[in-house]
Amino acid sequence: MAKDTNKDKGFRRDNTQGNVTPEYVNRKMEGMMAALFDTIEDFENRTKVLEQQVHELKKRERDGS
Repeated sequence: MAKDTNKDKGFRRDNTQGNVTPEYVNRKMEGMMAALFDTIEDFENRTKVLEQQVHELKKRERDGS
């Protein structure tokens, strides 16, 4: 059997066999939510840049440059 080398108290094999604690679930949910919010923020930043580029291109086309 492989030895558990994860020292940050993350996923452990014993947590999949009925020993899931509220603290474990809370830690995992916090990590997933942080990752989700980071992803949303990155998407919003990329969208903002693209919207600016579209606005500039439309303005150039209207001005005939």
